[in-house]
Amino acid sequence: MRVLFHTRPDHDLRPGGDGVVIEALGERLTSLGLQVDLSSATDADLAGYDAVHLFNLELIPHTFLQAANARRQGRPYLVTPIYWTPSESTPPRSYLQPERTVRLLLPDRVVDWLSLAAACRGSPGGVRALAELPSRSRQSLRASVLAGATRVFASCEAERRRLLRDFPTLTPEKVVVARFGYRAARAEAPTVALPEPGYFLCVGAFGPRKNQLNLARALRGVPGARIVFVGGASPRTERYRRAVEAAAPGSLFLPAQPRGALPAFYAGARAVVQPSFIELPGLVAMEAAASLRSVVTSDHEPAREYLDGLVTFADPASPESIRQACLSAEAARPEDAARFVAEHEWARVAKPVEEAYLSMAASSS
Repeated sequence: MRVLFHTRPDHDLRPGGDGVVIEALGERLTSLGLQVDLSSATDADLAGYDAVHLFNLELIPHTFLQAANARRQGRPYLVTPIYWTPSESTPPRSYLQPERTVRLLLPDRVVDWLSLAAACRGSPGGVRALAELPSRSRQSLRASVLAGATRVFASCEAERRRLLRDFPTLTPEKVVVARFGYRAARAEAPTVALPEPGYFLCVGAFGPRKNQLNLARALRGVPGARIVFVGGASPRTERYRRAVEAAAPGSLFLPAQPRGALPAFYAGARAVVQPSFIELPGLVAMEAAASLRSVVTSDHEPAREYLDGLVTFADPASPESIRQACLSAEAARPEDAARFVAEHEWARVAKPVEEAYLSMAASSS
């Protein structure tokens, strides 16, 4: 059986949690004898492929175009959506002015259309692609992708509930939970010198969803508190990064690092702080907790479902809550971390995905 995994155009340039998931699932399916290829194209020639796997519904319209291409060529596709309601994953008040005012005052459908138009500018065909879409609503395009899927893999029970709530025409039997796994990254050298130990570490691309600004506000004025930010900013988020720099004088801003270099940064951290409004569940938090580091993360369902008992939770909308969590965070007990690692081995959590593909292979033969 030959499978094409579809990813985002900047897969190789901008490492992320979805890339880790794609790599791990690809290796699991390859170990079962399937051939897995990777492509970011929206018009790939699917001759010779038995199925397509799509990742990340946030990438509308890119993922929609990949799904439409699979339908045109008569190929079944499966979806790992990595989905959460957009207004909760990035609340309007998390944006800088004047975008905050725009998002608060304009109707949701208008904000959604503007976001779709902005995404189309970076897609094949540019803004012209907007006129060719069957809907001006990102949620409608997501619903179309999900409706055509043979299987939808939610990363946790909370994501499954949210998918079924937000897309009521979705068949419940089609949505199964396939949790994300943990494995230690292969060691790599950092591209920069390691900071002096004792800092608060925040890893991730800059932007309102990742919520670095509230972390900067939380620790400003705390005696001896230093923040080390590891991550880049896209042209669209450069202004946000400058706001974080202004709110966190004395902090260190480092470029994104290879995943295998991050444990060296975890080791020197007083706490690893991932204050994102939503993570599903946050692979940096998983890695740091498994490494017995103190971790602070969002007090929302996806993270709680994975990390309860291992990390300290904070309200991402409250700098005071983040500050208290940072100052009181403690590492997980070794026995709890060991149990978490055992329960989240990829060979274990990927079973629902493997079973879906083996069933498809058996049917086709």
